[in-house]
Amino acid sequence: MGMRVSVFLVCVGAMLAVGTDVTVSGVDLTVVGIILVGAGAIGLLMTLLVWDPRSQVAAVEHSYADPSVPPRRRLVEQPPMVDERRAYQDPPP
Repeated sequence: MGMRVSVFLVCVGAMLAVGTDVTVSGVDLTVVGIILVGAGAIGLLMTLLVWDPRSQVAAVEHSYADPSVPPRRRLVEQPPMVDERRAYQDPPP
């Protein structure tokens, strides 16, 4: 849920909770409005505290090396390979 949806839920919930005088059988619009305000507030807090800080982080790589020099390759030490061959020679019959 993004910031826009959260603010929208808070606005609609506030209108239902405070601004309406309509009665619907089986549904209390004040309670529905309070629930929407709460859901919007929780969504807004989660957006600001959890998801938004990640979107502001940008990876920037600065290179001050001479562009005419190719980058160095990293040498990875590997254990020597053992090439083991078994030769079976049967004696002549």
